[in-house]
Amino acid sequence: HIDVPAYAKDMGLGTEEAARILRYQVFADYAKQRGGKVLLAHHMEDNAETILFQMLRGSSLNGMCGIRASRQDENGVIYLRPLLDIRRSEIEAYLQLIGQDYCTDSTNLETEYRRNYLRKEILPRLSEINSKAVPHINKTAGQLDEVFDFLQSEAKKAMETLCRGEAERLVLDCQGLQQYHPALQKEVIYEAVAKV
Repeated sequence: HIDVPAYAKDMGLGTEEAARILRYQVFADYAKQRGGKVLLAHHMEDNAETILFQMLRGSSLNGMCGIRASRQDENGVIYLRPLLDIRRSEIEAYLQLIGQDYCTDSTNLETEYRRNYLRKEILPRLSEINSKAVPHINKTAGQLDEVFDFLQSEAKKAMETLCRGEAERLVLDCQGLQQYHPALQKEVIYEAVAKV
């Protein structure tokens, strides 16, 4: 049990963001004691909700890729999400079939949180328009993830040609940068800024 409202107030964060940070701190602490891996139960609807949320925030291409199936944090903890390709209804049906209880966070039902509004109101309406809306959103995110991976790979190659110096002082060949596609130019600039 963690006092999320107190942490949110101390850090000047919203309750959702504070809860997320604290949740991952608990996961990381626990994982470091037991081998460094955490399996999370994010499913297809979670991913679609995240993608819509990122889109509404005006996210970059990276944000539009949705929830990654795996990632490693700065402490070496690996987070795996093996259920991302499965609908929530399928998971619940399976749990019912095997007689397994599960817990639903009561705050997930409160629509004043933006994510919950997307989950409870928007995704069902999109599914009324097209019953495959959630899988289609996920498929698009997967395609964007492949494009983003390629873009990052090409940006790293371009940086080797265009950048000199260390993190404290990085020199970028702007004339050479103009020879690249605008999407790649932006990614190189972003990576250069992130590096310094």
